[in-house]
Amino acid sequence: MASSTRGAAAAEKARDAGQKHRRDDEQQRGVVAKRRAVKDVEGEAAEDECDTAGSEDEYPGLVYQAGHAFFTLEDELLEPEKKGKATAAKAKKGKAAAAPPEDDDPKQAAWDKFWSKPKRKSTLPRPDDPFGGPVRRGSLRKEESLEDVLQLYFNEEVIKRLRVETNVYAARNQLDFVFTDEDIYGYLTIIFYAGLHNIDSCAEMFDADKRHSTDFCRQVMSRNRFQAIKRCISVANPDAATNTNDKLAKVRPFLDLVRDISQKNYRPQQHLALDETSLQCAHRNSRVSYRSQSHKIRRDFIKVICVNESGSAYLWDFLVDERIGVSTQDMVLRVLSRLPPGGKYTVATDRYYTSVNTAEELLDRDLYMYGTLRANGGLHSELKLKSYPDGFVKFFFSDRLMLCGWKDSGNVVFLSSFHGIERTTVARRQKGQANKVVRPAPEVAEDYNMHMGAGDQYNSLMERNFCIQVHQRRWYLSLMYYGLEALMINACVYHANLPHTSAQPMKEFRKAAVDYFFGKSRAAAAAPATAGQSPVHVAPHPHASAQLHHAAHPPSGMHVPTLIPSRGHCSACSMKTAVKCLTCNKFLCFVAERNCYLEFHSSL
Repeated sequence: MASSTRGAAAAEKARDAGQKHRRDDEQQRGVVAKRRAVKDVEGEAAEDECDTAGSEDEYPGLVYQAGHAFFTLEDELLEPEKKGKATAAKAKKGKAAAAPPEDDDPKQAAWDKFWSKPKRKSTLPRPDDPFGGPVRRGSLRKEESLEDVLQLYFNEEVIKRLRVETNVYAARNQLDFVFTDEDIYGYLTIIFYAGLHNIDSCAEMFDADKRHSTDFCRQVMSRNRFQAIKRCISVANPDAATNTNDKLAKVRPFLDLVRDISQKNYRPQQHLALDETSLQCAHRNSRVSYRSQSHKIRRDFIKVICVNESGSAYLWDFLVDERIGVSTQDMVLRVLSRLPPGGKYTVATDRYYTSVNTAEELLDRDLYMYGTLRANGGLHSELKLKSYPDGFVKFFFSDRLMLCGWKDSGNVVFLSSFHGIERTTVARRQKGQANKVVRPAPEVAEDYNMHMGAGDQYNSLMERNFCIQVHQRRWYLSLMYYGLEALMINACVYHANLPHTSAQPMKEFRKAAVDYFFGKSRAAAAAPATAGQSPVHVAPHPHASAQLHHAAHPPSGMHVPTLIPSRGHCSACSMKTAVKCLTCNKFLCFVAERNCYLEFHSSL
């Protein structure tokens, strides 16, 4: 008896389920029939009406469907008897839209009111001075060669800082080394050459095996000399108190110098991009590194916020994230604070740096921001959908800003301080179709795709031939090599934008730069001593050898051969020697086989 009762209940339940499925099928067939009826309408007339400035007000809910046919969501989703069941059916397929925020949410209501202003068109003003590119210093200036450009960026101030601070570091650490401009130019020659050929280790640079040796590095200097410079290389030597209060005290003066050189010689175009660069830095003593970031390409890195010119990727300004509690908005405002006045600059940013408060603050400074916005960045309730319909484009405006939701491959929300309701089209590939499908898109999307790639372009130029050398304890030197690389890339962009030159590939420019530094190294070795380059002005440590101390003060006018702890190239025969005339500031051989010292001074 019990089994027959259970069987009857099961049969009745099956009948109810079958009836429900039949009702759902009938409803679905009705929806499909209505879609087909709507799609029979000629698309051209509907498209012309949609492209007008007030189309969204005249045709509420109008969206774009692949195949250039238009229909309204009200026909399908907003009918009372079908709305609930249609939404439930889509939820089963994973495409249902999230329910909009409740009306009693005061925060969301405030945002909806904020984005309730009338629609408008683009308001981007023209810059006061449209000029951009290399800064001209006089209308009658001669044409600049590649050597002139390199001397403009790697000027005497850069070389002097490297030489003086390196000697100070050697003296403080009781190292019997005295470095000259020849050594600094030679060091730059080798690190840029190593970056050009992706040579990682010092052993590989100076390998004695003829099958693997480059030979070039051994022509520049000996391996011991290179290692001595690498051991002492420095750009700042602050006192203990300054180093304690400033995390970047040992590299900040050099980074400021790189920034000043880059901004003095070049004026950026109107369109800029703000993005970040990550420098590999896994030193356990690093004071500004992000560690164990498994979701990033690099797990341990130093983050640098960069402002690059769109198209050329020229690095105008940069800011190292010191991780001292400064907000993202403050970092963005700071890195954009040095732009020339009157440029009406537009800055493309990704969703990490875009916010309503930052955009309005930049507007007060006559700067215009646009970029993608995060879901919690103050969206209108109508844009808080889990999945936008195909072809979805909708605008909202405040008094000064524009908010736009767009369906690309996924949901995209843009924030802009100068774009309007202007639209364009984009071609996208669609699954199951050989040809690309043309979709509507807001103009802000086209500008974003065009200009935002400047940061990635700069990162590509830097990572391809980065001149970094590994240091065991001094983590901050990663930023020194970053500054040298920034000068190299900016010099290449400067040279490419000169009116009388054609764009030169970065690799060829680096080869020419290596030859330039090598030539400067040879010229510095042959030049007489000057007040700015003489090692007499770098006082050795009290525990240094007495021979070196007395050799630094020869009698006035007397040429005295002196043994130097580190060898150099002879000015007469280019062989290695440890004998140097400090009065002439030249290395000269003084052995039985080669008495270059006597021959050189006999010819004076």
